[in-house]
Amino acid sequence: MGSNEPLNSELLSRVRELEEQVRDHRRLQESLEDRLRFEGLITDLSARFVSITPDQVDGQMGQALLELPACSSRTQGNEK
Repeated sequence: MGSNEPLNSELLSRVRELEEQVRDHRRLQESLEDRLRFEGLITDLSARFVSITPDQVDGQMGQALLELPACSSRTQGNEK
């Protein structure tokens, strides 16, 4: 049984490395998804503001400001 200890130790070490790589990959994926959501919001806001009349600006600004915290809280929640 003693001859298997180095192999078991090496396997355990490799499993830990792989677990860390998976965690890193998940964090990166979440970060990219957050950025994509934010860029989508900016695209939507830009398109919205391009096609409105001057008298609609205040209303659209208010709506846009309501949408920003939702995007921000999702992003901040994933920084853990």
